[in-house]
Amino acid sequence: MRILLVDDHSMIRAGIKHLIVKMQKTAEIFEAMNAKEGLQIAIQKTWI
Repeated sequence: MRILLVDDHSMIRAGIKHLIVKMQKTAEIFEAMNAKEGLQIAIQKTWI
């Protein structure tokens, strides 16, 4: 499973990431600080 977290608050991203990893140990989690960065990551990665 691949997940892209986009939020401008690093503490929020860290907390959500921690919860996801706790529930789904094999998840690949990518982080972005804003929509522009999130779109760049989304375009670069294979999601299927």
